[in-house]
Amino acid sequence: AESPHKASGNYGLADMVASLRWVKSNIAAFGGDPGNVTVFGQSAGAMAIGSLVSSPETKGLIHRAIGQSGSWMGLGPSAAFATRARAEETGLKAATDAGATTAEQLRAMSAADVTAKFRSAGMIVDGWIIPEDPSDVFAAGRQNPVDVLVGSNRDDLSFGPAQNVTPEQFEQRARPRWGALADEFLSLYPHATDEEASKSQADSSNDGAFWHMRLFADYQKKQGRQAWLFYFAQNPPGPAGQPAFPAAHASEIPYAFNNLGKPALFPDPSEPALSAASAPDRKVADQMSSYWVNFARSGNPNGAGLPTWQEHRIGDSDRAMILDADPSSERLPAKARLELYDKLYAQMRAAR
Repeated sequence: AESPHKASGNYGLADMVASLRWVKSNIAAFGGDPGNVTVFGQSAGAMAIGSLVSSPETKGLIHRAIGQSGSWMGLGPSAAFATRARAEETGLKAATDAGATTAEQLRAMSAADVTAKFRSAGMIVDGWIIPEDPSDVFAAGRQNPVDVLVGSNRDDLSFGPAQNVTPEQFEQRARPRWGALADEFLSLYPHATDEEASKSQADSSNDGAFWHMRLFADYQKKQGRQAWLFYFAQNPPGPAGQPAFPAAHASEIPYAFNNLGKPALFPDPSEPALSAASAPDRKVADQMSSYWVNFARSGNPNGAGLPTWQEHRIGDSDRAMILDADPSSERLPAKARLELYDKLYAQMRAAR
């Protein structure tokens, strides 16, 4: 009721929009160019970036965007954004359970109480920053016309607890998600043994993440913008006698910043000091950080001394820049699997 936009929620995104407006008004005084602004983020940050690209509030404030392992739907196809009305219902119940019935009582609560008694609603269709579901905006080609550099990691979803599943569990989980496509999904992802089922569980999630980043690139290409797709596959080295750590979610961050000696975002068995001392890892970090800077400068990641990065082509699942010390040893997710995700997304949108 107090909002001049009659909106609520998305305060993190609103802060980002405010910072972009500040940059637009002030960055020239610091030697920056308000007409050449790049935003980038990873995971939840990349989800925010994708949503901001869809927002009318960022029109003219963003010229390029980098998304690492995530975009507006998350790490793969998902259902529609929650509406403000639904979020308000959830919030009202939580407030009532916490003993607060007015905005004044909520504002008087301590940060500790708020943290203990409420949980984030995530991004919602608030009627202002996100006036409509970003999936609808992108499908209609009404998002902001920005260049993008986007991609995901080969082992993106391996950063959490291992998802060990049996063949029976794998099939049981597949049918409600994939519906009429379940048999095709099960034929593409081997699951005859516990080991196969567990690997396919991870592979399917990783494929979904790459699919979403490819979709983002497709949408921007359809607008006539430059789009560049990557697939990060470098394994950070582990302690002596231990296998290298997977190219997991967030493992690319030290490479993007060319800062290998710092601890990982998520604690893992890799050793930053070994990465910093490793010639192959330093090579990937130098190349990756150079690509990122070149893209921010001109919209094209290519530059002197770097392997040529070919621009994305719409619907092309056979080409992406593999970021690895030995890219010839890697391969992209199977084309048939990505095409199945196309079908799943069409099925999900048709059911809305």
